[in-house]
Amino acid sequence: MKKIIGVLTVLVLLAVVGCANPNIIGGEKDAHGCLVAAGYSWCDAKQKCLRPFEEACTIAEDACQVNEDCIPKPSDCHPLSCINKQYATKYVKPDICTMMFLPTAAYNPEDCACVNETCIDKNLNKTSEKPIGGDKDTHGCLIGAGYSWNETVTACVREWELNATQKEFARIAIAPLSYPVTIISVEEQTSNGSFIVQVQRNDNNQLVEIAVEKSLVSNFTISEALKVAEGSECTDKGILGTTGFYNTNSRTWWLDLTMKPAYQQNTCNPACVVSEDTRSAAINWRCTGLIRQ
Repeated sequence: MKKIIGVLTVLVLLAVVGCANPNIIGGEKDAHGCLVAAGYSWCDAKQKCLRPFEEACTIAEDACQVNEDCIPKPSDCHPLSCINKQYATKYVKPDICTMMFLPTAAYNPEDCACVNETCIDKNLNKTSEKPIGGDKDTHGCLIGAGYSWNETVTACVREWELNATQKEFARIAIAPLSYPVTIISVEEQTSNGSFIVQVQRNDNNQLVEIAVEKSLVSNFTISEALKVAEGSECTDKGILGTTGFYNTNSRTWWLDLTMKPAYQQNTCNPACVVSEDTRSAAINWRCTGLIRQ
């Protein structure tokens, strides 16, 4: 009778243990602790053991768990999407990209976020300064908003908002553009040594950001150029203005110049040209006809 009770006790205990842990499996494990005999293997992509016939060992390119998983898509100059950083090696970064920046693009890992286990570009919902509107002049400049056409910058600007340096960076930024623009802002980026010029197209109001490296602008300032011009033929025959632009190709400042009555030419628009290399100044008459002697 005691033997029967003992056997029953063992069976009951086994039944209880079995009910409490119905899914416990055993057998040999690999280096990652995966149960080989049960069909499990290590999945590096998901960082866990799984049965390949039950679950694929892949994740979507934009799948994530934390923000640090996400980076801008490397193959795009101006990425509008983010991917999991483990897929970065699948893409080749372009050798050359345009200077034009998009406010909605993700240029840094900080511009990406993991939302609902998916990498997203946080800037897609970012809005730049509200596009401006209203009555325009013949150049497309918004008169009511205080904008006017600047011949040196070749764009619509608010004269009181930009100093000579900002105007020079704005001029360089928009030089390659084939459409007229309004300068919204020119801001220095101390972190990477550049200026960000935000412009609005006059034809369709699209906002665009353009980066200009500081190295494109000379250390030879307009103040230094004005000092060189003093005492030259520029001041002998004309009156110097306080504005101008720097030509990066010829390394010269082109200063505004109003000719004295005795030297005025109806078909000319003269400028005082100051060379950075020779530190000399001369008049460039910029005439459309013959100069009157």
